[in-house]
Amino acid sequence: MSYWKIIKSFIKNGFNQTNDFSVFTNILVINEANLGNLILSTPVASALKANFQVANITYLMKPEYKDLLLSMCPYIDETIDCSLYDDLEKKISLIESFSPDLIVDLFSLNELSLSWFSNAKYLKFVKPDLYSGNIKHLARSYLDTIAPICPTIPKPLFPTLFPESVSKSTFAEICQKYNLDNKPIIGIVAGINPNYPSRGWISEAWSYLIDNILHKYNVTPVLIGFDEERTSCEVVRMQVEGNCVNLTGVMDLAELAIFISHCELIIAPDTGINHLAVAVGKPTIGLYGPTPAYFTGPFGCEHLVLDQSRSCECHEYNTCKVAALHQPGKCMNRIMVPEVLDKIAEVLNPENVLKLENNSN
Repeated sequence: MSYWKIIKSFIKNGFNQTNDFSVFTNILVINEANLGNLILSTPVASALKANFQVANITYLMKPEYKDLLLSMCPYIDETIDCSLYDDLEKKISLIESFSPDLIVDLFSLNELSLSWFSNAKYLKFVKPDLYSGNIKHLARSYLDTIAPICPTIPKPLFPTLFPESVSKSTFAEICQKYNLDNKPIIGIVAGINPNYPSRGWISEAWSYLIDNILHKYNVTPVLIGFDEERTSCEVVRMQVEGNCVNLTGVMDLAELAIFISHCELIIAPDTGINHLAVAVGKPTIGLYGPTPAYFTGPFGCEHLVLDQSRSCECHEYNTCKVAALHQPGKCMNRIMVPEVLDKIAEVLNPENVLKLENNSN
């Protein structure tokens, strides 16, 4: 399609951003974000399905998350690989062939509105200024996008992923493969993402935390995460004096969701696994600094978040201007191990506390 045809299509169809919303049967949701923000948009699919029960809901998204959503999220019917449509003309052709009657753009594409070239109604998410005050959580902001057409919003918003629908044997197989005992498991995301190193926590803090957990609780700490974080997690494991298992990077995303669903608790900095844990219904302790927890913290676990974002000097950067290159941010170093232990105590069942011998006699 030439750009002249694009402009003529725009003139013909207009903006299509009207209030004339009726019953929709073919809904396209655009969210090309990474794992965390994608998961935070799953309540949108839930709300759309609740209000338009016969509608086919399709997500235009990154292909690496397809299996996770199609196997565990009952509100999403189909997905489209966004990498196949990497320019405006291809996306317009896609929309014309897909023929949606509603487009929900949660990615806020910085290009001409895609709905201008189709007959679909169009709703677009507008990202707020994160530091202007009175900011809603991203999950609620996404839902505000569809508020004009969705009087019913399912509550609670999460869980939205249901791993038990996939396989009940996968968790047992993972435990057997990696010789995990029958103790309750705490999942810990201790790795440093090379793309966002300032969001990490120093390895010495993680290892000290895990040693304290092992001293107080009858649990098994398991390091989890993605392949690019495995090396930094191994550094943590080697610093721990007790038994700590490193499963970082050994599970695919669906297996990771199943594994997390069997954990007692997840502890993580700002990472997609935070939101994956919330989506499967697990309590999550979030450690935040460079990013504001009130916007992208673990939803529903606000009481478990340790947030140093107001002390951060580097919000607009992926790396800390103060700390050493590729290292956790200075603001993250202000989070103290005893604070995390207090949050753990709020979650864990008292039965998991070790009965330590009194050696004072």
